[in-house]
Amino acid sequence: MIADRITSRANPLVKALRALAAERKTREKERKFFCEGETMLAEALRSGLTPCEILASSRADTALLEKARKAGSRIFFAADEIVSHCASVVSAQTVVFTLPIPSEPALAGERLLLLDGVADPGNIGTILRTADAFAFDGVIFAGSCADRYAPKVVRSTMGATFRVRTWTMDGDSALRAVRALGLPVYATTLSHDSVDAADVDLTRGCIILGNEANGVSEALQRAADRRIHIPMRGQAESLNVAIAAGIVCYLSAKPSI
Repeated sequence: MIADRITSRANPLVKALRALAAERKTREKERKFFCEGETMLAEALRSGLTPCEILASSRADTALLEKARKAGSRIFFAADEIVSHCASVVSAQTVVFTLPIPSEPALAGERLLLLDGVADPGNIGTILRTADAFAFDGVIFAGSCADRYAPKVVRSTMGATFRVRTWTMDGDSALRAVRALGLPVYATTLSHDSVDAADVDLTRGCIILGNEANGVSEALQRAADRRIHIPMRGQAESLNVAIAAGIVCYLSAKPSI
């Protein structure tokens, strides 16, 4: 395969890749995000996406790179240590690459999640992966959520970030948009007036999941049509937000599984 070869860490592409991996402001300015690993590259291509630039070592899967080249990606080769220098994880990667951040479509769908200030990247990634698994129509990011395009989030989605539609808006705007779709709103909470999530028809609506420390904001709880909870028999005070997302997503999809 004919491709440019990069021989220095000072190369502009190497610097650009590291900046995309490290800085949210760079991702927002360039409208690109950083990915790593052959598995994620294969998932991106399978999802119909075309990486912008790919930096690969000599150990990379040449058939996979050729598929990306034919799709329109620019391929660059470099020594293992330069590729690893760009990676955001300690384990050696044979491929790192960039993808364009897509423009947000108009809010649509009948089964949505709304994340209210969910701050942990691992939780964000797991929730996106869960939304993908249960065929949710998309995820709304409200409040001070972790960056959905941060490398840790992207890695933990296992490719779901390439398929799940997402939107970013403040809580009030999100509720107005959801109401305009005619959807009911359910807030997950441990408040005394909440009802068992299993007793509510969640097959259509928007389910709000809250910040790890503070839960769903009072304003969003008040605005919801119903407050729901997941009954627990043990002594734990609450569930991890990603686990809670898995349970309510399952309940939402259960009638059609």
